[in-house]
Amino acid sequence: MTRASRKTGGATPTESGTQVRGSGDASSASAPKKKAKAPAGQGGFERAATSSQERTPYKKATPAEKESLVALRTIAKSDVSYDQGSLHIRDDGTLEFLDLTMEQVPLAQAICMDEKQQARLAEFRVDWPGGADDVFRPASYVALAQSGELKERIDRLKDIRDTDKYGVFRKKVPLRIGGKNLNVGEEREISGVQGSGTVYFSSCSMACSFCQYADIAHMKGGDDIKVKELAETFLDLQDRGAHNIQLMTPSHFIVEILEAVQMAADQGLKIPLVYNTGGYEDLDALKELDGIVDVYLPDVKFGNNDAGQRYGGTKGYWDNVQEAVREMHRQVGDLKKDDRGVAYEGLLVRHLIMPDDVTDSGKIADFLASVSKDMRVHLMDQWTPTFTTFRSPEIDRPVTAEEVESTQQRFKDAGLAVVVGADRSEYGV
Repeated sequence: MTRASRKTGGATPTESGTQVRGSGDASSASAPKKKAKAPAGQGGFERAATSSQERTPYKKATPAEKESLVALRTIAKSDVSYDQGSLHIRDDGTLEFLDLTMEQVPLAQAICMDEKQQARLAEFRVDWPGGADDVFRPASYVALAQSGELKERIDRLKDIRDTDKYGVFRKKVPLRIGGKNLNVGEEREISGVQGSGTVYFSSCSMACSFCQYADIAHMKGGDDIKVKELAETFLDLQDRGAHNIQLMTPSHFIVEILEAVQMAADQGLKIPLVYNTGGYEDLDALKELDGIVDVYLPDVKFGNNDAGQRYGGTKGYWDNVQEAVREMHRQVGDLKKDDRGVAYEGLLVRHLIMPDDVTDSGKIADFLASVSKDMRVHLMDQWTPTFTTFRSPEIDRPVTAEEVESTQQRFKDAGLAVVVGADRSEYGV
């Protein structure tokens, strides 16, 4: 189970951490009182100093400007603040920072201090979800839920689950999640500015020796949850401004997840579904997701079956993931983004760079290019020896800069555009 790079601020299932009081400037608890240039039409910004008595107010927002601040609601409402800290909108439209966590600091800095980021924020529409047609596109599962087709798919998936031809459901446990949050640390197309509504499902269809969330994936930690509660979770994340619902390692719970989607769609859920997976799928089940999943986010881990077995604990991984990626691309095609740069449909592939190129990355690159030269690929360079990697000395070390560069070159040689680790320049941030 590989998540987004720590170097890019990948969010963990439970958002806790060191608190920082003040303006969001991590370098100083008492940042200089300097007026930041507000985005066009957004004049109601106020930077809070270290004391409530020391705040320097700026121009108050007009009603129109105040309304535009809703674009920042993911981190700007005290009741949706990662359980700690907030960026609060006052009645007069000014902003106040309170007890920011370390994960929130970069966003606070972007809003208050960086003109490039402020200009970027000004481009974003504020009517998500359910706004103008050129910004918001109801997810494809909505029509299926209304027509009754989604329920028929669920019934067929139950039969596939009972057969379990690929062993994806072999670690079945009661519906259980290890966490939920508004995740701002994913790729720019997934997290946007407002965050991806992420649900982390317990257990996994794989058994990676380097799993970063072994307590959830291997030890099956988390809290049992009813389908109705999962539906309520989806709706809550949408209400909090999530660009999408991101299903983290969902394959083995796909029946219960779609039952929850049906319930939630009946009550107004309409943002895209993002299917975040390690790449090993029940191929029959995957075909039933055509028209349901909007964005696929697979981590293509290994380019040969031996590595898949040795490090991923999964037999026939390479054979399986090739078929899975082809099917995902057949369903949704290359990544498509709205006018805010947020994906609403398509395929975005990840690959984790490992020591000694045990993943056979060149083979992966050639395969992805054979599917589409326009494939969007994110190379993750946050490899960290963990869990049981000590049993495999060849991977029980960090990757080198040379290994990262050589892997990137293999993908470029295959004709693919890639983003590596913390390099988010192509995402406009």
